[in-house]
Amino acid sequence: MQVRLVDEPLFLLVYMPCTYFISFSVCVVGGGDSSGTYLSSVECYDPPTNTWTLKASLLGGRRYHAVVAMEEKYLFAIGGERSGDSYLKTCERYSLQEDTWVTVASLTVGRYALAAASMQGFIYAVGGSESGNSASKVVERYTPSTDKWERVADLGTGRRGLGAAVVNNRLFAVGGYNGSSLKVVEVFNPEENTWGREGDLGTARGYLAVVGV
Repeated sequence: MQVRLVDEPLFLLVYMPCTYFISFSVCVVGGGDSSGTYLSSVECYDPPTNTWTLKASLLGGRRYHAVVAMEEKYLFAIGGERSGDSYLKTCERYSLQEDTWVTVASLTVGRYALAAASMQGFIYAVGGSESGNSASKVVERYTPSTDKWERVADLGTGRRGLGAAVVNNRLFAVGGYNGSSLKVVEVFNPEENTWGREGDLGTARGYLAVVGV
């Protein structure tokens, strides 16, 4: 396997952003910098030209949020935290065609350090923290056509800093943290609205990254 380094740096140094691949680009959304600023900036990387491009900024800075793509046309920034606010319920949608962010329906439960994934035309917001260092079991599903979030079955194990990915129309909630790092893997069946345990991770880990391939 060959690995090629990206020569072109980001415009800004960022920590705790969300990164997503959409329409042959890698997009970095929000996060924080070394001064404690909550960033609203968005940068996208184009592999053929090896360049980063600044895109329209979020309507408000956030970090520890989740980002997910739909239909290769939209990005959604979900929840997170912002200085002076409680953990965020707010959500924004980005149009690649128009290079604009708009506000969409808010989560029913504000959370940071949550995970999100899209499956079968819906977006799922999974776990996170609702207050302090809590570990939430809450899972919500967003329907784009009605611009509405609704609760679905809770996780069996509450956690923040988890990962989420979709494989074969099943939503995996992987690892996370609830006072200690977790090996737990759960899988959501949307037809039955149930979570079931799958094989544990070999190594407990929180604040991880997960992708379905």
